Amino acid sequence: MYEEGEALEFSDECFGEFLEVIHRLTGITIAQNRKSMVQGRIGRRTRVLGLSGYEEYLDLVRTSKEEVPRFIDLITTNETQFFRMPRIWEYIERVFLPR
Repeated sequence: MYEEGEALEFSDECFGEFLEVIHRLTGITIAQNRKSMVQGRIGRRTRVLGLSGYEEYLDLVRTSKEEVPRFIDLITTNETQFFRMPRIWEYIERVFLPR
């Protein structure tokens, strides 16, 4: 288990394995330069669960069907701005639907 305030090691190899799992589960391809974003999101969950590191969380995601939806929610950004833009709905009504 990690000590409070201690930084968890997030190796390039482990990051690559997470990218593969993310792609397999969601179809999303995350760029290599997004390592710190992925590390931050996964790191919080790893600490909450009291795990010893990223590899242990990776194993949990691979073996626990219950953790997969939580993992996907951590990794994905749920953008809803599209649905709050009146011009989108106007376009759908005036242009898209009539076609």
